[in-house]
Amino acid sequence: MSQKLSRSAILLTFFGGALGTLLRWIISEANSTLVALWIVNILGAVLVGVFAGHSWFKTESRRAFWSTGLAGGFTTMSAIAVLPLSESFDAVSVGAMVAVGMAGYWLGLKVGTRMGNSWKP
Repeated sequence: MSQKLSRSAILLTFFGGALGTLLRWIISEANSTLVALWIVNILGAVLVGVFAGHSWFKTESRRAFWSTGLAGGFTTMSAIAVLPLSESFDAVSVGAMVAVGMAGYWLGLKVGTRMGNSWKP
């Protein structure tokens, strides 16, 4: 069964995505394509882990802005599907990025959970 998203969740996702995309662009302007790709995807995976683990991010609106919006706009895993066509980026590099991203998510999840358990609003 699918859950209908609220109008505010859609707007928060949009604005979070716009901010995430802007941050990704800033990083890509300051680095080579491959370096920028590594930075945004690994950092984004860590952030998604923190957002998933921390209790403050458990509401629909906070998940919409921070996880789906900001982190979704910030990361660009789809670029690894196109990059091999234009640069020397092989399957081992793609696999390494996915593996490091998964480890980053796990680390972020542990950090977020620990921070969420000790956080007092």
